[in-house]
Amino acid sequence: MPNLNGIEVKNQINSDCTIIFDTNYKQRMYEAFGKNAIAFIKKDELYRINDTLTKIEQEEMEHKIVQLGNQLIDIDSILYAKAEGSYTHIHTMEEDFLECIYLSHTLEKINSNSFIRIHKSYIINMKYIRKINSKHVLLINNSRIPLSRLLKKDVTEQYYNYIKSRI
Repeated sequence: MPNLNGIEVKNQINSDCTIIFDTNYKQRMYEAFGKNAIAFIKKDELYRINDTLTKIEQEEMEHKIVQLGNQLIDIDSILYAKAEGSYTHIHTMEEDFLECIYLSHTLEKINSNSFIRIHKSYIINMKYIRKINSKHVLLINNSRIPLSRLLKKDVTEQYYNYIKSRI
């Protein structure tokens, strides 16, 4: 690809395809994830692609439905959740819900390694992260979620581990 790199191509795709990055540039992993990108394989470990595809297939078959307040929600569809007192505002790609449940209870019910608390009022689904900077996490729908200074190091580390686990 003489004029574009893989990350630029990923950002221009408008379909619901699945992308696995194959590169040796470990420092670009954070940029690579987000919209449709679900795995990262180093070029010298391309033999692991079958394991990665099997893991992806299993995850897609294991969509977990949970009851949050009065709603049954596929946790894979949740982008992020925001605390609003004793309520939680749950944001998905399709719609938003306001449920009478504390954010901490929401996180317990979701019980997934894909979710992380990034601020006292926010949890996010790491599957939908586009970018992390010092003050915000940018999601694939362009939502900017504030990132706690105290949690920044842990969030970055957990996101890195999340990416590594998907290899």
